[in-house]
Amino acid sequence: MKRVILVVCKGRVVNVRKFETVTEAYRCYLKEFSTFGEWADYLRCEHKMLNRVHDEEIMEYIFENVFGKNVQLVLDNG
Repeated sequence: MKRVILVVCKGRVVNVRKFETVTEAYRCYLKEFSTFGEWADYLRCEHKMLNRVHDEEIMEYIFENVFGKNVQLVLDNG
């Protein structure tokens, strides 16, 4: 079973969460960890684009490029 592990570094705290899909990880990040600027940028730009994407690998790529160095998705095939 493939799982997606979301790793978020906020200051000295590292948060790790497991999800079944990249979409679930993306929603969790926006809801719990994103800054107001990231959230506003998502609504303005990425929301429209991501609603058309259904391939998890493409979503993973977009996610990592949008949110940068403090966020990482790890695919766990175990």
